[in-house]
Amino acid sequence: MLSYNGFIAHSPNFSPGSPRLHIMQFRYLLGALCAAASVCATAAIPAAEQTVAVEFYHAAADHYFIAADPAEISDLDTGKHPGWVRTGYRFSVIKAGSTWPGTVPMCRFFSESLNTHFYSAKPSECEDVKTKYPGVWTFESGEVFRSFPVDPSTGLCPADTTATYRLWNQQAAANHRYTDQLSAYVYMLGKNYLPEGDGNPALPVAFCTPAGGDVVPAASPSAPDCTMTASSGNPAPGSTLSLNAQCTNNATTFLWAGCTSTTSSCTATSAAAGQTTYTLYSANPLGPGAPVVKSITWGAAGGGAVPICTVSASATSLSTFSTLALTANCSQTPTAYEWVECNYLVQSICNPIPACAATSKTCSLGNTIGGAGFARYGVAGTNGAGKGPRAMVDVEWTGGGGGGPPPPPPPPGGGNDPVPTCSAYASNDRPSVGSNVTLTASCTGNPTSYQWVGVQCSQWQCQTSSATAGSMTYTVTARNAAGSAQASVTIEWGGAAPNPVPSCTVAPSNASPQVDSSITVTATCSNNPTSYTWTGCTSTGPSCTDTMSTAGAKSYSVVAANANGSSAPATTNVNWVPAPTSPPACQISASSISPMVGETVTLTATCSNGPTSYDWIGCTTSSTSATCTATATAAGAVTYYVAGINQYGKGTPPAGITVTWQAAGGPPPPPPGGGFCGQFAKVEQINLAWGDITRFKTAQYNGFGAGKVFVMALTVPTSPSSYGLSGYSSVFEYGGPPSLRQVTLSKSACDFRPIDLSGVNGPLDASSGMQATIFWNVGIGSGALLAPGGTYYFNYRNLNCDISSCEAMIENYWPK
Repeated sequence: MLSYNGFIAHSPNFSPGSPRLHIMQFRYLLGALCAAASVCATAAIPAAEQTVAVEFYHAAADHYFIAADPAEISDLDTGKHPGWVRTGYRFSVIKAGSTWPGTVPMCRFFSESLNTHFYSAKPSECEDVKTKYPGVWTFESGEVFRSFPVDPSTGLCPADTTATYRLWNQQAAANHRYTDQLSAYVYMLGKNYLPEGDGNPALPVAFCTPAGGDVVPAASPSAPDCTMTASSGNPAPGSTLSLNAQCTNNATTFLWAGCTSTTSSCTATSAAAGQTTYTLYSANPLGPGAPVVKSITWGAAGGGAVPICTVSASATSLSTFSTLALTANCSQTPTAYEWVECNYLVQSICNPIPACAATSKTCSLGNTIGGAGFARYGVAGTNGAGKGPRAMVDVEWTGGGGGGPPPPPPPPGGGNDPVPTCSAYASNDRPSVGSNVTLTASCTGNPTSYQWVGVQCSQWQCQTSSATAGSMTYTVTARNAAGSAQASVTIEWGGAAPNPVPSCTVAPSNASPQVDSSITVTATCSNNPTSYTWTGCTSTGPSCTDTMSTAGAKSYSVVAANANGSSAPATTNVNWVPAPTSPPACQISASSISPMVGETVTLTATCSNGPTSYDWIGCTTSSTSATCTATATAAGAVTYYVAGINQYGKGTPPAGITVTWQAAGGPPPPPPGGGFCGQFAKVEQINLAWGDITRFKTAQYNGFGAGKVFVMALTVPTSPSSYGLSGYSSVFEYGGPPSLRQVTLSKSACDFRPIDLSGVNGPLDASSGMQATIFWNVGIGSGALLAPGGTYYFNYRNLNCDISSCEAMIENYWPK
């Protein structure tokens, strides 16, 4: 690893050798840089001297790459190098060969073992990489494009240029991301990337590029959507100003411009009157949010604090035929109220509620979602200091009960409901052909009917697919007695998914070998690899051997490749132990402690003192194997034993583990028995009947707090053997803060292992996000396939909930 002036070049055979900024203290300099007139200016460099650097991403490798050569960009776009897709980010650079004053060449290296590139604008660093790591990094070019050097002490860029950042993934499988966007920068910090460069160590700059040529994709609907409020619109100089962000989709990383904070709020002050602009960048694990900007005039007339509101509902669960009363309770005497209804799944989609007057702190309205389901309503107060943060409340409209019969139809010409207003969105706007996409209409005005163009559907939510690539627009028309409204969403159907690259797992013959002995590390890969590159041992095949003369931990990894590209690195760790002085002591673990009769369970012995052989009781295996497989033909409890043997004898007493075999085809056992439930402290199992359309609310089953797992057990009817249309199962939040969920469909309960389409070593399918959805069918068709008569488990857990309640709703739609 090279390190100077805060700038680092990494060899994949080295790991960082000195403490770095693991906790970033954002002392943000952008305001000062822009004020210096050498940054944030309109680009004055001639367009003839510039070209565009396009960013690509490889999901399987989790690698980023930039290209400024048109031929190289074309190769990536057309699939010559499979797996690479554009991220939507582009920025300007100076063309290779340009003689524009002040520019320096950008060198590039390639590591074949890791399938990654490295760029540097420092000639000295380029030379160091060539001379110090010739076996790791191959020098490709001394000038793939040109850039401007950054001042190494201040981090400032020359006039008409902008800062570009470099971040390293801190992995042995090294990869860097290069970006001129602070929204992408803060997103990578949330992924534990380490920034590198010159100037302020909390915001180091790698090099400088022409200003004004960048292109930024729209924020994902799953990324944070933030609003910013200030404690005063016109604070007095010398006073303290509090800035607060309210973000949807569980923002986890923050970067402020104009004040110092790593959270959703910060405080600022100013010694002089005048206008100051504050900017917030946010991100969550699903992407960066759009920057939020607020200008504050210090010392202006007016002053005061914005309103802070709460909102209450007359009921949080009521019949679709009832009337809901909302009440706002606000500080600082609002002069107006902004009432909105927000899409329950995509919280950034909000529309005004026509039935709610802007002058009233209360509002009465009927069902706004056109049937049973969940709705989210909000209010923000406004006074002379500005608009305060939005307060929200969630309400469930139920199918009936408590409200009497439905009211008579409204009279022609409008009735009681206003003309609808709608938005439409897709669960994936760039899917591959043949995949399934969910279309959703979010409408106010209580529509009585929906009609889609582009898909045969008359519901507020539909599924669609396409067998051909290209752009397709889907339009929904929502109607009530007062009128109709339309909304559209466009989907770019991509070509068929590229041929898959290998996917590997790697395992040692002994995870705790004795020093001076030999082990074999074996890779198991899908999709027919043609080559293997090992780190930690030497081999060109699917396995390699190694020995160590000193005790300690050592990592082994492999990258497999076929004609479509390279796999992500698969890694295993081996703990080399000293020579033993006594017989082994063992423990046994099982892949399942409550399997079904006829299934196979893998038993694994973990022993001290370096056993050279094993004595298994209850299952048959090689005497040199630390694993053993077992099955059963009848239900009941069976105890399996193992003793390790070394030069000092056999360990006593032998270690044992009891496996309780469950009758095949019978009702699933209650947790914590069954599948992998033993690793979870709080498990709630529900036996799901085929065709049950109940919306399961986790609050009715002792909550969905941190560490809780829900399991829905399903036995598929033996007839029919297949269905024409897939069903799907989904989980999404309805109470508590927004949280990411995971759902898996498996042959085992509580099974959150990696996907295995056979179902033997993992779930058939998995999904995660604010709304996690799995499509499935029986026998044939699209989605995960279930066998008639088989028993399966839908497993649900929270991925980022660390509080007592992150409630969710679970829905099932059945194959037809």
